[in-house]
Amino acid sequence: MLELLKPFLEEQNIKVRPSVVRGVLKDLNLTEKDLSSLSLEQGEEVQRHLFFAKEAQDRAAVLSGENFITDRTLLDHYVYWLYRGGKAIRKENLENFLLGVSESLSTYSKLFYFPVYATWEPPDDGFREEGYIYRKTIDFLMSGVAGTIVTRNYKLAAKISTVPDTPPSQRKVWMEGILRNQGMGQPHFMEEGVL
Repeated sequence: MLELLKPFLEEQNIKVRPSVVRGVLKDLNLTEKDLSSLSLEQGEEVQRHLFFAKEAQDRAAVLSGENFITDRTLLDHYVYWLYRGGKAIRKENLENFLLGVSESLSTYSKLFYFPVYATWEPPDDGFREEGYIYRKTIDFLMSGVAGTIVTRNYKLAAKISTVPDTPPSQRKVWMEGILRNQGMGQPHFMEEGVL
């Protein structure tokens, strides 16, 4: 989706912040597909590392004052940490990390939620984990955690727009309209579906 939005984003002087996932996993000589073969302890450690890398990226972007968009939020990283870490997660981290996610999301001006629709299938890029059940499980976790955060900070609800189940060209036009009408600020994707 970001590739389709690129001309609009350039016109609006919005910088695309790269995902931290590929860079961090490359440094660890892993792909997203490799994560499913790790132990719970290893999965938790890798996802925690990704969480902190994303937190640092967001903090730096906010401090710089730049107008940017990104494909994953700290919420995404929290959900993947829950999924990969399971019982290996320390109890005190569960609430502390959630607080960090809530604080991070409050700095965003817009969140686009990409639910997993049966009509959207990501192409096999050799990196991402595949499968409808896997993606739907992450989507259920994402919805539950987002609901918990919104319950605690109701102002976030107004920032979330659910991307409709339409072809990419129609999603592009829809998103551009929202971004134009809302004032740019720092839009972010809360992504689980296909970008």
